[in-house]
Amino acid sequence: MKCLSFKKVKVSVAALAIAAAATSVLVAPSAAQASGGAGGAYGGAGGGARQQIQTAQTEVNNARKEMDRIKTKVTASFQGNAEWTAAKAKVTKAQAAYDAAVRKAKAALLTNKEYKDAITKRDAAVAKRDENKDPAATASGKLQQDVISTGLVVRKIESEQVDSNPDVVAARDALNAAKEELKAFDAQVNEALKGDPEYAAAEQRYNAAQQQLVVAKQAAAAAAKAEAEQRATQSKSKTSSRGSSRGGGGGRY
Repeated sequence: MKCLSFKKVKVSVAALAIAAAATSVLVAPSAAQASGGAGGAYGGAGGGARQQIQTAQTEVNNARKEMDRIKTKVTASFQGNAEWTAAKAKVTKAQAAYDAAVRKAKAALLTNKEYKDAITKRDAAVAKRDENKDPAATASGKLQQDVISTGLVVRKIESEQVDSNPDVVAARDALNAAKEELKAFDAQVNEALKGDPEYAAAEQRYNAAQQQLVVAKQAAAAAAKAEAEQRATQSKSKTSSRGSSRGGGGGRY
């Protein structure tokens, strides 16, 4: 297969400026900023912590969308290739052949007495379990086990007669081979993306946004912990103060 050639394009100063601006929008919040001061990490002025996380997540999503857009554009150039079209048609044809082989094997299975008997036993076990009125765990457990056992017998026959059917196996192998051939174009797309400056800028923006999201979440968690510790200390102090007041008042009597 021939890989399409791509013209090398120099990254413009404007593009780099945009990427730099996108990654610099997010500033790692300090614990005080993340907690929103006395407002706390997740209440009151702590909305600042949530805003930092939301801003970082939005930037991650936007960068990912940009990467996907560029990849779609590059992939489309390959999909216009006659070789890709032929490989795609081969997969479609192989899939149809596999589906037909499975349908044929299942149709033949419906005439198999052993299979029909197994289906009857399984359905009877299911009906008996569903009609059971005995709440005892022992009885219901045995009925459920009967359903499982009879179901396994059905599945075993299906595997032998359908999954292992020579025609089905051959069609499945042909389908997998066709898919692998088509997948080879994915490798070509990935190679093309490595040399695409627009994609490189989007990927850099995405990685930076991911890092900022981690930092924002860590700062919010640290602020929440600090706030919880502060509240616990204040509560302990108030309890101690009330205890001292009661003790002092009792001494006057």
